[in-house]
Amino acid sequence: MKNLKLYANCIPTKGFRRSVIIDLQFGEYVPIPNALFNLLKQYDGYKLSEIQKKNPIEYSETINEYYEYLKDKKYIFEVELGELDLFPHLSLEWDFPSIASNAIIEYNQLFFERVISQLEILQCKSLRIIFSKYSKKLVETILNKLNETSFTSFELQFNNTSKQISFEKDASLFMQYPRIQNVFFFNSKISKIFPLKTLNIHYLKNTYLNSQCGNISRNNFSINIPFFTESQHYNTCLNRKVCIDEKGYIKNCLSMDKHYGNIMDKNLKEVVQSQEFQKLWHIKKDDIKVCQDCEFRHMCIDCRAFIKDPKDIYSQPSKCPNNPYIAKWKGEEGYITVEEWQEQQKNITTT
Repeated sequence: MKNLKLYANCIPTKGFRRSVIIDLQFGEYVPIPNALFNLLKQYDGYKLSEIQKKNPIEYSETINEYYEYLKDKKYIFEVELGELDLFPHLSLEWDFPSIASNAIIEYNQLFFERVISQLEILQCKSLRIIFSKYSKKLVETILNKLNETSFTSFELQFNNTSKQISFEKDASLFMQYPRIQNVFFFNSKISKIFPLKTLNIHYLKNTYLNSQCGNISRNNFSINIPFFTESQHYNTCLNRKVCIDEKGYIKNCLSMDKHYGNIMDKNLKEVVQSQEFQKLWHIKKDDIKVCQDCEFRHMCIDCRAFIKDPKDIYSQPSKCPNNPYIAKWKGEEGYITVEEWQEQQKNITTT
């Protein structure tokens, strides 16, 4: 019998009630019992017979079932003892070759070009521009200017498109700029996503508000190596992010009140490089209350703008509908909030 080794791209993450195996190659995850998590952490690279011997005999059949399941899922493979060192664990280091990786700016003609030039100094790669309304002439002018920049990707957002928009005309314009990845039309007459060759055009009936950010859902999980490794060290929403609101105030997030001065009289590079601005970058999921006990923490984007206790920056995101202490999401049978569960535990302790 050969030794059993977990594939490097399949990483177990432990939660309070259960764990998951995150498959970073195929962008999937499966829930597993915490007992299996413990076995994988303690006995990776052991023979099945060795694992069974090191545990009480009454668990042998269960352990065998666990590893048969892992084989069926192709999460483990057989390897000779002398070859184990040829299969190292995945490196969890993370870095990015610029001071800022992404920026969100609310368009204002007064300072737009100043913002773009300073973001280029930061070697920012991804840019989202938010417009109050849609003007084809203005957008075309801006896109032609952006064509001469070093950004690698763009997203455009239009918050008020109540007038009828022509998909054919929109598509023909945006398809001319291959760096555009997504275009969002809010307050639209229709609600539909049009996937094109190089981008997606989203028409949404709802009105966009900054207060809508921070919604957490299983549909928004990000399962890939860059996100997972960044999550080990940094905040998955705010790290390397720069935001400029319509008045020119420099922020970590548009939904936050706090700002670090105005782009009209501040040097963006100096602001972004300051310890004060970068403070939120270092609040990772393992530091955040409740999140640190959740099995989904390294595939779930964080939010520091909307938290349950505004006085505690390490507080749980207020819009999270998951309770890791009972392994249930809001809407599932038996769901109660984290606060209700905590109150139950207090009552159990005092009785």
